[in-house]
Formats: sequence, structure tokens, C-alpha cells
Amino acid sequence: MIKENSLVVLKLSIQKDGDEFIIGDVLTENYIKVPDEAVRVINYCNGKYTIKDIQSLCPDVDVLDFLSTLHELNLVFQIDERQFLNEYIEMSNSKIKVITSKIFFNTFAYFVYCILIFSSISMIFFNPRLLPQIDDFFLVDFMGVNFLIIFLTSWILTFLHELGHYLAASKFKVPVTFNLSLRMHWLVVEANMTNLWSVSKKHRYIVFLGGIMFDCVLLFAAVFVQTTLEDSFFISYSKLITLILTFRFLWHFLIFLRTDIYYVLTNVLNISNLHENAKLFLMQLINKNKGEMEIPESERLHTIVFASFYIIGLGIAFFILFGYSIPILYTTIENAIKQFSAFQNNKLIFLDGFLTLLLLLLQSVIWLKGASNKMKETKAVNHNV
Repeated sequence: MIKENSLVVLKLSIQKDGDEFIIGDVLTENYIKVPDEAVRVINYCNGKYTIKDIQSLCPDVDVLDFLSTLHELNLVFQIDERQFLNEYIEMSNSKIKVITSKIFFNTFAYFVYCILIFSSISMIFFNPRLLPQIDDFFLVDFMGVNFLIIFLTSWILTFLHELGHYLAASKFKVPVTFNLSLRMHWLVVEANMTNLWSVSKKHRYIVFLGGIMFDCVLLFAAVFVQTTLEDSFFISYSKLITLILTFRFLWHFLIFLRTDIYYVLTNVLNISNLHENAKLFLMQLINKNKGEMEIPESERLHTIVFASFYIIGLGIAFFILFGYSIPILYTTIENAIKQFSAFQNNKLIFLDGFLTLLLLLLQSVIWLKGASNKMKETKAVNHNV
């Protein structure tokens, strides 16, 4: 298809990433890392130079082989008179989205987020009664009603967190899609933002941290309410929000689960596949052979450190699963069944038990949906490999 006298046109996004560059096509959402020499070739691929001409201008690169590889990756816009990709039309935002993203994501707003998280930590540190406790999960005496409040509150907080990512991405006109998935056994909502690679490195931090920025506002509000109001229910509900958000902040530092902080680290270290490198390193360690793929020497130290966190994280995950999650689930189901037996004596207790089992069933359905999406994602990756 591509010959030495071919005229090739490339219309790729090019972003500096450390000593290398990330190039890709926004429509196909295909992105790869290339060295500086490759970018020089790309800049000459404007339909004015033949491959033979470009080879003379870039003698250090096998131009024909490089462009053939790009064509296989569906990154070539046009060869001679034949067009392979559609013209990219930049996404336009609604006025509401533009105004909202400007309000929440600007230099002053970033300063406010920092002040809010610092203030929240300071209030908790200097007032120990504000420190979240496990008992804060229980607002009322009825387990089912309590479960319902936690369920709804958790999903509302999740929605607001993902809204932060969405608005931050919209600021840079990056489309976002959401889906349920699993990280180990934990159900998560994933924000898919592949085209974030078409955005400059410094702007990616804003999108990666957009959800945490919104969490900072919510945490400050919850802690502040506890210091100002006297109504017992609002204080108890604020304590519940504080506890959930505290767990969420701690969750982000379990970087082996590819949390928001994990993506910040990949951006800092210029290693887009840190998680995959760690898994490859551990598999090679277990099999005691290098296998077909090699981890670049420049990424090896960071990979080893991350793999260490991976092993520790696996231990913590299994401890939480078998030490807390399963026993709590078992106790909850056992109590709900006992409440069912109270049908003749107390209808309220019976209904509360029924509500508990109904919510457990709903949570199980959502979890299975996440597991299904995870299996499809894994199959798609294995198929591409």
C-alpha cells in the first residue's frame, strides 16, 4: 500500500511526554509513544513530500517501515488520493458546560480546593471528636433504613466525584464515558477518557484530580456542619459523609488499584503502562524467565517499587475481604433473616429485614454488572494482544 513515491498525510495529536511524545488520532482513540525523530517524520507528512524525500530529510529513521506501522495502527489519514480516516471536528460544549467548567476549574478555584482540604484536616486534627468512627455508619436503629441511607449517600457522592472528572475533561473538550467495573473485588465507576492523551501533560493533572477537588468541597462542608449546627440528625449525617469521604481519600492511595492518584503518578513518571509493567514484572519473577516482553530500563526501578505496593495491596485487599467484608455481609444477611422471623410479632422489624435483603440484592446486581463489564474489557484486551 505505501511505497517510496507515496504522498502520506498525517493529522495526529502530538503531545510532549518527558523525553518522548504521545501521538494519536482523536477519532480512533489510538495513541502511542514515539521519540523525537518520529515527530520530525510526522511533521513532513503533509502531502507535499514523498516517502523518499522524507527519508533523505530524516536519515536516522526507516521512514517506510515507521509509516507502515502507523498505517497498521489505523493512524494514517491519507495515502496519495485515498483517505482512510475522517476529518476530526472539535467537540463543542454547551454554554452551561463552558460556564460551569470555568467556575470550578481555574487558578483561583485550585487555590480554594487546597485551602478547603487543609482546613478540613486542621479542624479534624485539632478537634478529635470530628475524627470519623466506624459507629458513624449507624444513623438509626433500623438496619435496613440505615443501609438505604448509606447506599443512596454513597452513590450520590460517587456521582458528584465523577461529575468533577466530567467537567474538568469538558474544559479541554475531551469526551468522557462512564461504566461500572471491578478493581479486584471492589465495584468502581470508571471514567473513560482515552483522548486525554491529546491534552498537554500539565492539563491532564486537572482532569485526573477533578473528582478529588469536588470531594474536598464536600468534606469541608461535612466537617464544618459538625462544628456549627446542633441538630443531632444533621450532625450524624455529616459524620456519615465524612466517614465515607475519608475512606474514599484513603482508597485513592491504594495506587495498585489504578486510582486517581495512580494516574497522577503515571503522568509524573511518564509511564503510561505502570500497572501492566508491574504485572509483567511479577509474572516474570514467578516464572523465573524474562518472557517475550522487556520492561524498558528507564522504567524498571519505578516498576519494581510499584510491584512492591502491588504485593502489599493484594495482602490488604484479601485481609479486608475475608476479615471484614465477608463477615459483615454474613452478619447482615443473618440479622435480616432473623428479622423476617419477627413477622408475627413486629411488622416494622420484618419490613426492615426485607429492605435489607432487597438492597443486598440490588447491590449484587450492580456488582455483577461491573464484573460482566470487567470480563468484556479483559477479553477485548486479550483479543487485541
